[in-house]
Amino acid sequence: MEKEEDYAGQGIAGSTGMANRRNRKMKANRGPRRKRMKRPARLQAARTWVADYTGKDLLHGYMRWFGVDFDCAVKEFSLLGIAVDPARVESRRKQSIHSRRRKSSRPKEPEEMFPAGYGIWWDENFAFIAGRTSGGAAYGVTWEQVDESGNLKELPPSAGDLEWESDGDEPPGPEEKGGEPRHPGGPPAEWPEEEASF
Repeated sequence: MEKEEDYAGQGIAGSTGMANRRNRKMKANRGPRRKRMKRPARLQAARTWVADYTGKDLLHGYMRWFGVDFDCAVKEFSLLGIAVDPARVESRRKQSIHSRRRKSSRPKEPEEMFPAGYGIWWDENFAFIAGRTSGGAAYGVTWEQVDESGNLKELPPSAGDLEWESDGDEPPGPEEKGGEPRHPGGPPAEWPEEEASF
């Protein structure tokens, strides 16, 4: 009992001490209150702020002090009954329209400049990327191998289309070379059977 009473006076024990710590953490670094105000509270505070303001540009000072944009400050000045130069409001609106047009006419991002498939199916070197090596280099059909209509100029040679320098029409088979026909990738014919089984 004595310890609880000693700690209660210091704010260590009990619910009030924990609540204070929790509130301190929640309130930490939220910015000035004047910049977090909603419009009704800002209008109430603005009446005293306007009376004490000593700067040159009341509208600009209001925008900076309360952290609002130009349109909001003009609206609140009209609610407070403070006159704002209409020429200034109109020139600001023209500036905002001009800046919106400038943003829409800016150069496109790199991903917007290239059509779909660029770098995946084709690029500046290849009309069609068939795949990539383990090092990441692309291989496939180059632009030099393609005509204007997108068709191949000439087909690349395949293993079956190679011409043989022999008298016959067919390439020599393994029997003609003096060996036995085997399955490709199988063990060589000279290996003994027991060594060939894995």
